[in-house]
Amino acid sequence: MEKYRVEPLNMVNFPLDTPFLPVDSRFKLFPPPVNTLLKQVVPSIKVTTVEADMLYGLIIDDLKDGFFTSLPRMNDMQSIRDQSFDKSRKAYPAALFTPQHIPPDRLEEWYGNDGHTDAFRHAYWNALMTKRFGSDFAEKFATAHEAVPGNPPGRMSMDLFNNAVGRQIAVNNPFASDEQLADLIKAAVHNGDMVVIGKDGKPACSASVSINDHGLVPVSAASGSQ
Repeated sequence: MEKYRVEPLNMVNFPLDTPFLPVDSRFKLFPPPVNTLLKQVVPSIKVTTVEADMLYGLIIDDLKDGFFTSLPRMNDMQSIRDQSFDKSRKAYPAALFTPQHIPPDRLEEWYGNDGHTDAFRHAYWNALMTKRFGSDFAEKFATAHEAVPGNPPGRMSMDLFNNAVGRQIAVNNPFASDEQLADLIKAAVHNGDMVVIGKDGKPACSASVSINDHGLVPVSAASGSQ
């Protein structure tokens, strides 16, 4: 899993706090205060610098036709994110009981990280991005997403691995519906093609850990989650 690591990137607000787009050769022909407009329709979020650049790139190609013509591509990214969270919760409902190996002060963290729900969510998110924007875009964006400073190494490796599985499933099944992609990804989790965190706090085969019995990355490393 050592190869599934990335160096941390700087974080910025998206949309940027300035009214205009960043100074870039792609943006010089477009003087409208795009950030001011974006803030009226897009929730402000913290992202890595690469993610911000790619999100701006989604609207730049169409900006010459008008700001609101370019918005659907941005909205697709938000819809894909929401869809991946919703489908992951349905595929792997929350546990009724907490495993004894999870300390009470990390219970909330455990529900959202390091388990089968998390593995499914990342893979499905990448599959949907691949379907909509292509594998190269999905890989660059999802990899940058894991470059948040403080992201624990074990959690980062797990997410990057599962991201790659999701993209490959989408590439191998170019005509699959969203529902079919979800079924294929759940099968991959069940068959052990993905990674979760075991009770020892280390990455483990998804089939070797019971659902809702996963562990967490070591507390000394758990300063971030993606």
